[in-house]
Amino acid sequence: MRPKAKPSTATKKPTLRFEIRWKHFVKGFGYKLKKSEQGGGVRTVDFPRYATVNECLAEMKKLFFLNGQSRVGSVEDMEFRMADFKCEEIYFSDEFSPESYKKGIRSEEHTSELQSPCNLVCRL
Repeated sequence: MRPKAKPSTATKKPTLRFEIRWKHFVKGFGYKLKKSEQGGGVRTVDFPRYATVNECLAEMKKLFFLNGQSRVGSVEDMEFRMADFKCEEIYFSDEFSPESYKKGIRSEEHTSELQSPCNLVCRL
């Protein structure tokens, strides 16, 4: 008879790591990835597990819009959304958190990465 496994005593990290990309809407072409030299690129951020949608969006804006500005304009003049790696908008419920999002994508077979991709999509 095998001995029973001991329950895990490890505590969860208070944050979850995400890769964030900025995709900007270009009329006639759809959402296009902003390259590093254009103020975009890929950024890695650790979100608190239970951050709200607004807290996540605020942090993402800070990553790409230094002092609320970018080469394409002001944060004030843009509309922002979060989207998955397929650029499909993430629809939020009151229960949204980075942890609930990661649990959802882990259950999909196409995701086997250590870091979850997420896009900040915006349009003027």
